[in-house]
Amino acid sequence: MVSEVIIDDKKYVLMPKEEYLALQKSDLHKKFEGRLFSIEEARKKSEELILEWAKQK
Repeated sequence: MVSEVIIDDKKYVLMPKEEYLALQKSDLHKKFEGRLFSIEEARKKSEELILEWAKQK
């Protein structure tokens, strides 16, 4: 349930913390779409990059 409050002629929204965290998570996924990895994917990608960098030296 979202509630609106006006303080000093500014509008604020009050909502349960769970809803707020869900909005943050959704926004984060949109912002970094295609660049978020699971732990296994990140580990595999980092190993690939390390091997690639090692070959360059």
